[in-house]
Amino acid sequence: FGVSAQKKARTEGYALNINAAVDKEWEAKSFREIAAAPVEALQGIGPKGKEQLEKLKITTVKDLADWKYFKVAQAIAILAPKETAGQRHADTQLNINKAT
Repeated sequence: FGVSAQKKARTEGYALNINAAVDKEWEAKSFREIAAAPVEALQGIGPKGKEQLEKLKITTVKDLADWKYFKVAQAIAILAPKETAGQRHADTQLNINKAT
């Protein structure tokens, strides 16, 4: 039969389609290849965006993902819905005040 029933069961129903996130030429590439790719491999980043990012020393998808300000913005966006107004003390151990 070729593919065992067990192997088919493990892989059936799993698909990750990143076509809406990357330009057409990158759709069949691995995550490793995309991480090493120039930033314009991402949909929506064209020549002007590439030029601006290069000024910040961001040339690859991985550079963008590792960029300090991206990480701070992502953390804030993820945590914002969980925040309770007036509950973050200035001397708390988990303080993002120095990042903003």
